[in-house]
Amino acid sequence: MNRYSHKLVSVLLLYGSASFSLFAETSCLTPEQVDYFAVKKVYDGDTVKLKDGRKVRLMGVNTPELEKDQRPAQPLAEAAKQRLQQLLGYPATIGLQKGVVTEDRYKRMLAHSFTKEGQDIAATLVKEGLGYALVIPPNDWNQHCYGEAEQIAAQQGVGIWAIERYLPQSLDKVQHGGFQRIEGRVERVDWSRKWLWLDMAHHVSIQILKSDLSYFDGVLELESLAGKKITVQGWLVPRKRGYRMRLHHPTAIKVE
Repeated sequence: MNRYSHKLVSVLLLYGSASFSLFAETSCLTPEQVDYFAVKKVYDGDTVKLKDGRKVRLMGVNTPELEKDQRPAQPLAEAAKQRLQQLLGYPATIGLQKGVVTEDRYKRMLAHSFTKEGQDIAATLVKEGLGYALVIPPNDWNQHCYGEAEQIAAQQGVGIWAIERYLPQSLDKVQHGGFQRIEGRVERVDWSRKWLWLDMAHHVSIQILKSDLSYFDGVLELESLAGKKITVQGWLVPRKRGYRMRLHHPTAIKVE
């Protein structure tokens, strides 16, 4: 049994405990309408297949990736999958509330997810350190719940927040794309026709669509970030020189 297998066993035992202290009150909303479906397959911690054949990407959370295309599984990927299976119960059933945008580019349904008892699945996984909060407008329902859940997990140092692999990378250590947490200092704030850009060292740029800037109003003064150190999380995309990352929502950025 390797060190991640030991960690997986510990994680599942801990999350099965009713006394687990992470379940502090957060400002989670009650869904307006939830439809329940039988689940045929759990792919990973944030994707399932319904018995009617539709694939569903759970909103509000991004969990570690399982082994794929000769890439090894990320730490706690299996734990996230097993925890989701546990939450769905037997027979596996999931409650869904569709997003404003109902499909992603892979034709998967986008929906908020709930257990038979009405527990928000994404918030649970995030609070337990089995994934990051993920808010992509206009699917921003329950955004404060997911952000607070992530703060709780980070403060408690559980799950991904206790593993070195998931610590923010400095910009000079970035070697590949994909979902990552990176940290560095903003060298310049710039504007283009459609974007606000936070230019950083080593040809890394953070971009925010102008139509998304309203989500940052009253939360973060983006134009004042020049010279400040930030930590951001999202999908890094390689370009000719360096990388870019698009931010959709203030839950994905922390300022020191």
